[in-house]
Amino acid sequence: MTFRYRENIRKEEINLALQKIDKELGQTLFVPNSSIIPDGGIIEVKDDNNEWRIILVSEAKHQGKDIENIPSSLFSLKTEKIQRCRNRHAWPR
Repeated sequence: MTFRYRENIRKEEINLALQKIDKELGQTLFVPNSSIIPDGGIIEVKDDNNEWRIILVSEAKHQGKDIENIPSSLFSLKTEKIQRCRNRHAWPR
């Protein structure tokens, strides 16, 4: 088996593959050179007919400011744990 990694796939390529399945699938593109660029890329394998087949598209999703909020939420979790320890053990403040 032969594998390859791609960083993007052209929408035209996707639409042509869909139209092979059903003529009503796939859309005419307004931007002819548009492509999809998933975060983790695309893994393909070459089949017995020497054609490349996509087997994995890796994409990470997050909403809005999720990434920015992670450090602050980790900090608040740590301070909350410290506060619970102080309360439990009645350490001097």
